[in-house]
Amino acid sequence: MNRHLFSLFLLMFLFSVSEGKASSRSMDLAINTESDLDDLLSESSGLVYRRGKIWTHNDSGSEAEIYTVNPLTGEIEQTIRLENIINHDWEDIASDEQYIYIADTGNNNGGGRTDLAVYKISLDDIPLSGHAVIPENKIEIIRFYYPEQGISPIPSGNNNTAFDCEAMIVLNDEIHLFTKDWTSVSAGYACSDYVIPNVPHPKDEKYPARLINRYENLGFLVTGADSRESGDVILVGYQIEAIGVIVVCLCSDFKDNDVFAGKNDFAIIGSALNLGQVEGICFGETSSKGYISNESFKFNDFTYPAKIKSFELIFEQNP
Repeated sequence: MNRHLFSLFLLMFLFSVSEGKASSRSMDLAINTESDLDDLLSESSGLVYRRGKIWTHNDSGSEAEIYTVNPLTGEIEQTIRLENIINHDWEDIASDEQYIYIADTGNNNGGGRTDLAVYKISLDDIPLSGHAVIPENKIEIIRFYYPEQGISPIPSGNNNTAFDCEAMIVLNDEIHLFTKDWTSVSAGYACSDYVIPNVPHPKDEKYPARLINRYENLGFLVTGADSRESGDVILVGYQIEAIGVIVVCLCSDFKDNDVFAGKNDFAIIGSALNLGQVEGICFGETSSKGYISNESFKFNDFTYPAKIKSFELIFEQNP
């Protein structure tokens, strides 16, 4: 992207974001390495770093599988299939010390899904190497709905719902679901943070997702999230206008699991032209390093393949 145009977008963006605590520092995200992902991962939609490995998956209509990938080559090293599970619209992957969680929460195709769920599998059931199948009886299913929609939501049309979700983290025994609110695009891109328990309902019913907070002017559609041991949360997403500006937000210094109530640092890291449609983000080996991935992206005659990139967060104190 032209440097002057990039600076203009950055200034416009920073003036548009006003919620949360003011930050005394500026944040940037420096891309270090990049590799094309295996052709099988053209729809890579989420990332998490666990056991020294990067895990990812594809989104709607793909196999019910998660994969470990080598970030230097993009090659698949391990495939784990979930037995008798359907990938309706897998959008993100998260973990805690004992489990991996997979968000089947995509809801942009009409906004009226009644089968929203998070799948939970134990790391003890995943071998350290080699492909494997997780038996159906080892897979926990956490079902939920949005109370504002009710148990039987009415479809609202494609990309016209406030209840799409492509980003998830697990924090203090709760699953956070960050909405991709298509209805708020013209008003500044809102995002709601809902939580549900990280265990299935004791009666195998659906949990009503509890709204923690709503960021009315986040500035981008959220497509991925992760948390690190310090409690900080990182979000990534894009603006749908023009060149598809890609934005990262780091949420820190918050209390009571209210992610948006603390300090929020923002950085524009590029556009769809040089990063593709970024769908996944995760912290990596250290608290300042991580990875982003994009699904393959095509616009007219322009094609950008699915890639994985390593990054480092850089901070400077403002004068």
